[in-house]
Amino acid sequence: MLMRIADISVGNGVSIEASASVAAAALHMRDQGVDRLVVVEDGRIVGSLGDREIIIGCISKRRLPSRVLVGDIMSAAAAAAAVTVEADASLQGASLEAL
Repeated sequence: MLMRIADISVGNGVSIEASASVAAAALHMRDQGVDRLVVVEDGRIVGSLGDREIIIGCISKRRLPSRVLVGDIMSAAAAAAAVTVEADASLQGASLEAL
C-alpha cells in the first residue's frame, strides 16, 4: 500500500498575502494557532513569515507592525525550496518531485 501525503500531513499551510500588514499577520497566526505563515502573491508562494521575522523586522527596530508589510520582512528563502503537491499524491512521488 502506497502512503499518501494526506496520511502524514498535519494540515494545510496557513497563508497570508505579502501586501498584508505584520499586525494582521500576527492576529492571523494567533487565530489559526500557527507560528509560521506561507506568504503568497498572485497565488504563488513568495516566502514565509514567523515569529523570528516579526521580532527582527519590527520589534527590534521599533517599527509598528501595523505599518510594516509582510513582504518587507518575510523570509524569501522558503519560496525557493517550496514544493507543492496534492494531498492524494503518493509520498514516493512527492519525494521524487522535491529532488
